Amino acid sequence: MIPGHHGGLSPRGAGVLFPVVMQVPLHIRELSPKKRLKALGMLARQSVRFSARRAGVVMGTFPKGDQGQPLPWGGVHWSLSHKPCHVAGVVSRRPVGIDIEEIKPVAPGLFRRICSKGETRLFHDVLREIVFFRCFTAKEAVLKLHGIGLIGLKDVSVVSVDGPLHLKLSYKGVVTRVEHFMSDGHVASIAGGQSHVVWTGP
Repeated sequence: MIPGHHGGLSPRGAGVLFPVVMQVPLHIRELSPKKRLKALGMLARQSVRFSARRAGVVMGTFPKGDQGQPLPWGGVHWSLSHKPCHVAGVVSRRPVGIDIEEIKPVAPGLFRRICSKGETRLFHDVLREIVFFRCFTAKEAVLKLHGIGLIGLKDVSVVSVDGPLHLKLSYKGVVTRVEHFMSDGHVASIAGGQSHVVWTGP
């Protein structure tokens, strides 16, 4: 425990999100699939702890609900995501969602499943793969924010594209602003109530 701190976000974290994106070390990438998945989960939790440190928070455990959704610990909400080469994590005083994906070619059927024609038209002169992964990670982040898995995909949609790093999405009529972070061939999205986001590494 931080001296003089007894859980919850400090004033330093009020109104600001500190999402952490970390590169996966080569020795983890080379593990067997089962061991790699476990190691990625541990590394993603470490990214949450780094985020907590920047926000002035101490994370204890990582409780989950019946559907595997993250539950608040000591009043602190948390979210994480991991892929073979990068992980991401964040804490917040309010519900929050984060997702990260590698940008790569996408099959036409999968593209149509995630990005409607109306959503695609909102993007101008943007590469198809970028459109897909901006939409996909943003939708995943919003669903995590609401404690819902991909089963809620049909209820979330992009309603506006606010430049290269921001979208607005609607989930059952609730509009949420999403911010992107792009680096090293990956795109990350974060959905939360705070207006200021400081992306960082460990």
